[in-house]
Amino acid sequence: MTIDITINKDTYNALKLDADLRAALADKIAGVSTHADRVTVHFLTAPTTEDRALAQSVIEAHDAAELTAEQQAALDAAAREAAAASTAAAIPGWATWDEDTTLTWLDTNVTDLASAKVALKAMARMLVALRDKNWPHLAA
Repeated sequence: MTIDITINKDTYNALKLDADLRAALADKIAGVSTHADRVTVHFLTAPTTEDRALAQSVIEAHDAAELTAEQQAALDAAAREAAAASTAAAIPGWATWDEDTTLTWLDTNVTDLASAKVALKAMARMLVALRDKNWPHLAA
């Protein structure tokens, strides 16, 4: 059985608020639930006056725009994935060439170390774009 306290809060990021309350109240709470403009803190035992005040202050100080590390990582990965196509498209020719065209270009244009570096840099950009599209969390 938990002892609940409910506090009004218009906007919140439930995951971040839960993490902040757990950090502040450690093993005193079972968790947090939210509904509309209410935040309910589920205490494992009867909260002290200090516990209630701490929960209240954490909730009042909460910024709904702040993200958890996991939420930020997911947003970053989504941004990398979304940018992957434009990154690949920005590599002249490579994004639209078929295999034969690519091999012909390499045979014709890679004639020394300097031109090989140009080709390798284009390939590296393409590999990074493919990684970001297919496995965006790897670059985190």
